[in-house]
Amino acid sequence: MNKAKKVAQFNFKYGCKETYIITISIVTFTIISMIINFFLGQSNTENQSIGNLFALINILAPIFIILKYYRKLINIGAKKLDFFKGCILNYIVFAVIVSIINILFYYVIEPLIWGSSFNISFLPAFDWTSSGVFACFIYQTGFYILISVFIHTLVLYQNMWIGWVADVLIITIISVFTPIAPLRQVLITFFRATTLNPSFIMQFIWDILLAGLLYVSTLYNLSKK
Repeated sequence: MNKAKKVAQFNFKYGCKETYIITISIVTFTIISMIINFFLGQSNTENQSIGNLFALINILAPIFIILKYYRKLINIGAKKLDFFKGCILNYIVFAVIVSIINILFYYVIEPLIWGSSFNISFLPAFDWTSSGVFACFIYQTGFYILISVFIHTLVLYQNMWIGWVADVLIITIISVFTPIAPLRQVLITFFRATTLNPSFIMQFIWDILLAGLLYVSTLYNLSKK
């Protein structure tokens, strides 16, 4: 576990530099734009919630970690299992932090500054706010972990045949399942379980279960190479 922690620390310090820069730049630009709108007398209530923007971390971190440092760490002797354990620590920590930041912006900072939370936020859009703050935190944490693991898996597979199969499969599911009613219902059921579940506990379980299956399958396939 110590080696996994070292991998996670390395990723936090070096592997996510670009992630931090891009996210902070977008957040800063958005805040500046909102300040300008405020002084011009324009409404900011239709802007994207600033807290939502921090979810970029959960999307970008696995991309840069895999593309920049996976091969380097493996080539200098890091074990794949330690690398994967380190990455999951990164994704869990990022999920928790981003969930807290998003909640603070939605429930505290934005109402304090603007008088109300912004309409454009995926927290109420996904109905994650209907069961209270704690449920909103759990909803987000599970979802962010699943997203990070999914992107981690997809990026890692891009140089292998299974990556191309996965890409084709995703495109096929979107293009074929959407217009056909019975198949569309399958897709709807999937999203209801992982994103729009009325029970935050069940959604968290589904998200973590799927993330675990993705992670284990990826590690199994790579261990054979």
